[in-house]
Amino acid sequence: MSEWLLGIVGIIALGLLLEIVLPDGQITKYVRGAFSLLVIVAVIAPLPKIFGGDFEFVFDGVSYEIDSTYLASQGEEYESTLENNLEQILLKEGYKAEVKVVVKEGSVKNVEMISVKIFLSGITASEENTHISRVKSTLAKVTGVDEDKISVGVEDGSG
Repeated sequence: MSEWLLGIVGIIALGLLLEIVLPDGQITKYVRGAFSLLVIVAVIAPLPKIFGGDFEFVFDGVSYEIDSTYLASQGEEYESTLENNLEQILLKEGYKAEVKVVVKEGSVKNVEMISVKIFLSGITASEENTHISRVKSTLAKVTGVDEDKISVGVEDGSG
């Protein structure tokens, strides 16, 4: 109880100091209003102890849960849209491709892995590696996904 009284005395002293220091004008009105709220809070602070306990805000019957079916449907929609967009980007780069995007479970946009199958004919192994590197680099740049999470395979033909 003595801490409470000491706090009230301190606030009153601060209030007197503010009265002396603050100039007259519009700002003084707002400072006095804020200070009044501080005084009210300081005065009513010990009320929970006086009335015998802590006050808790309980929201009976209200619970919050993650709607996993909604997240899953949004994740699938994002995967499908991203797959189509990436296929179009690769087509502009000259690659006919099939893209499969996997979004982390419980997430909507956190891409876990991108798997790409590009269709090329009549190329050597070194040319194949060049194309794989180019596709990985392009997809990493476009999506922001680390190249380690992008796998690219080459198939012979046009898909």
